[in-house]
Amino acid sequence: MNRLTRGNGIWLAALAAAMVLASYLRLVDCERALSNDEAYSWRITQYAPGELVQRTRWDANPPLYYTILQGWEALCGDSPWALRGLSVLLAALTVPLTYATCVAALAGIGRMARPAHGGALFAAFLVAVHPAQVGPGQTARMYPLGVFLAALSSWLLVKALARPREPLLCWTCYGITAAALAYTHYYGLFALVAQGLFAVVYLAGQTCTLGWRETRGLVGWLAFGSILAAGLFAPWLPAFFQQQSDVRDGFWIPPVSFDEAERVFWTWCTGLAFLDSWERATWLVVLLGSLGWTVYSRSWASGFFLMQAAVPWLLSIGWSQWSGRSIFYDRYLTFAQWALLCYWGTLFAGLPDWPWRLLLVIIVGSSAAWESPWRWGDAPPALAHAAAFLKAHYQPGDEVWTDHPAASNRLRYYAAQEGLRDIPVKCSVQFAGVKGHIVHLSSLSGEDILPSAPLERMPARFWQAGPYAAGAAPTGARTVVTATFQDRAESYGIMLCEKTPAGR
Repeated sequence: MNRLTRGNGIWLAALAAAMVLASYLRLVDCERALSNDEAYSWRITQYAPGELVQRTRWDANPPLYYTILQGWEALCGDSPWALRGLSVLLAALTVPLTYATCVAALAGIGRMARPAHGGALFAAFLVAVHPAQVGPGQTARMYPLGVFLAALSSWLLVKALARPREPLLCWTCYGITAAALAYTHYYGLFALVAQGLFAVVYLAGQTCTLGWRETRGLVGWLAFGSILAAGLFAPWLPAFFQQQSDVRDGFWIPPVSFDEAERVFWTWCTGLAFLDSWERATWLVVLLGSLGWTVYSRSWASGFFLMQAAVPWLLSIGWSQWSGRSIFYDRYLTFAQWALLCYWGTLFAGLPDWPWRLLLVIIVGSSAAWESPWRWGDAPPALAHAAAFLKAHYQPGDEVWTDHPAASNRLRYYAAQEGLRDIPVKCSVQFAGVKGHIVHLSSLSGEDILPSAPLERMPARFWQAGPYAAGAAPTGARTVVTATFQDRAESYGIMLCEKTPAGR
C-alpha cells in the first residue's frame, strides 16, 4: 500500500511540475504590447453583457470567451498580467486534464491492462512546452479556452463510451461541454465532428464484436448528447450564418497554397520554425512508423486522438478549396494540435520496449521544447511609455487620432492603464468594401470614428498617434511637441498639434 501511495505521489509531483512549467512559459514576456486582437478582446468586454453579445454578432467569433473574460476582469482587473492570466490559468489546467484524458482513453476504449501513467505524463509535458500551445496560451484570446474544452469534451466522451454508472450525467455533461466548445471558436466544430466520427466507428466496431444488443444503449446516448449540444448551439445559428456570409465577402486570409500548408504542418507537428532536409526526413520516418504501428496494434485510444488531429486539417483545407474563401490559419489548428500531442502519449504507452519509447521522447520531446520561450521578457512596451507621455501632457478637450480601429483600441487600452479611461481616442475608417470583423469595427462606438473630413472639424488641440505619427502637422495646424518610443518589436510616435488661427 505504501509502495502504491509512493508511486502515485511521484506521478502527481511530476504532473504538478509540468503545470508549473506550463505556467512559467506562458508568463514569459507577459509585459509585451497587446496585439490588435488582444486589444479587441479587452475593448469588447468594456460593454454591458447584453451589448457584448450583440457586438460579437458583428465579429467573426462566438461570444463565450469574451463573456468569461469580462467576469475575469471584474475579479482580477485588466492589466496585461490579468488579461493574459486567464489564458495562463486555462493552459495550466489543461495539463492535468490532458493526463486524465490519456489515462481514460487508454484504460477505457483502449482496454490497456497495464498502467498508462508514463504515456499520459509524456502528453501532458508536450502540452506544457510545445510552441503551438505556448504561443496561444500567452495571449488574451479564446484559444486556451478552446483547447481546455476540447480536452474536457474528449475526457467526457471516452468516459461515456466506457459505459459509466450514470450515463445520463456523463452524456449531459458532454453535450454541454461540446456546445461550449462551439460557442468558443468555430474550429471547435471540426473537433466535435472528429469526435462524432470516431464514436460512430468505435460503436460500429463494438457492434461487430459484441452484437447490437450490447451497443444500442450507447448509440442512443450518443444521439442524446449530440442532440443536446446541437440544441444548445441552435440559438446562435442566425449569427453564425451571418458571420459566414461576412467571411465569404471579406475575410483577409490568403488562399491556401501547398507551400503554406506544408510550412504550417511541419511547425504544427514538430514545434520547429525551420526544418532542414534531414530533419524533415527524420520526422517523416517517425510519422509513417507511428501510423504503421497504430494500424498494426489497432489502438482505439491512439485512433481517437489521431482522428481529432487529422479531421480539422482535412475539413479546413477542403472547405477552403470548395468555397473559394480560405479559412486555413495556423492558430486555428491549436485544438487539433492538442490531440496530436495526446496521440504521442498514447503511442508511447503502447510501444512494447523502452528503447522505442526513449527514441520517441528524444525526437518528439526535444523538438517540442527547443523553441519554447525560456527567456524572461523585457521592459514595458513603447505603447505604455507613449500612454504615460500622453497622460503628462493631456488637457481636457484634447482628442487623439489614430489611423484604424485596431490602433485605437490598443492606445485606448494603454491610456486606460494610465488612468485616462474616458479619453476620446478616434480613428479614421474606410467603410467601402470593409467588413467589421476585419478591422474590429464591432468594438467601436459612433463617437470613436472620425468624420469623413476631420480637418474641417479640427479641435483646438489634438494628438496624432501611431508608428508613423511623429511627422509633419496637417494643414491648418502646427506641431507643439513630438515624442517617439521604441521597444524591441515596434516604434511608436505621438505628436501634439494645435489649430492655427484663421488667417495665419
